Amino acid sequence: MRLFVAVDIPTNTEIEGVMSYVKKAGKVKAVEKENLHITLKFLGEVSDDKLSDIKNCIESSCKNFKKFSIKLKGLGAFPSLSKPRVIWIGVDEGKDILSEIMRRLDECFQKLGFKKEKSYVPHITIARVKGFIKLDPRPYLKKDFGSVIIEEIKLKKSQLTPKGPIYDDIFVLELQE
Repeated sequence: MRLFVAVDIPTNTEIEGVMSYVKKAGKVKAVEKENLHITLKFLGEVSDDKLSDIKNCIESSCKNFKKFSIKLKGLGAFPSLSKPRVIWIGVDEGKDILSEIMRRLDECFQKLGFKKEKSYVPHITIARVKGFIKLDPRPYLKKDFGSVIIEEIKLKKSQLTPKGPIYDDIFVLELQE
């Protein structure tokens, strides 16, 4: 099964507004609203027998974290805004906590044989570029997209389909009050 660790991000009018704008820019595949998340660690294809160790890694790496707030701000793209393949919303406040969670997860998963991340930029992917687009990101570069309380860390299964991925939560760790 194809797995990743993430925090879910609920949509709001600001996020929906920029997603609508990006959809009109050309050949893009927008992420479904119910699939918005910030990936903490992508694991890829994993056999069932590693599931227990993966859950233990999430619990041991994240058990001491309390619920926290993040502020979503700015539009960005990988590899760049001039040649986007992935369009995303960034994280302003709270990115240090997300990065620390990711670092701890990465350290634990490395012991299980998963590849160490080279770098980490907390973000919400909102669209994937499929061809030429005409996008003027300037109105959104410093836009505030609201705040979100992070209450859970989730292990998700991703099933790829022709209509897009289907995500199922297979383990949820609730953060402390």
